[in-house]
Amino acid sequence: PDTFFHNGKKSIAHNMTTPNKLLRLEDDGTLLYTMRLTISAECPMQLEDFPMDAHACPLKFGSYAYPNSEVVYVCSISTSTSVVVAEDGSRLNQP
Repeated sequence: PDTFFHNGKKSIAHNMTTPNKLLRLEDDGTLLYTMRLTISAECPMQLEDFPMDAHACPLKFGSYAYPNSEVVYVCSISTSTSVVVAEDGSRLNQP
């Protein structure tokens, strides 16, 4: 669906050894397409409590070419983790 990140400044698709992509078609016609990305996002920061302030940076995404009437993004909550979030203070060494 031509997904893009509205507040993305830089995105990297991981292709180490093979492309990190998954395509799954369910019996009911549901299509799941995932790929591993590293995204640097633009986020406004409030620094009133510096250095004790805390920040959250939501990723704002949508379809570039299709209207809301044709593409629906669904976030499903389940017991299995589908998104891996780095712990506070940790760093992921990425190119």
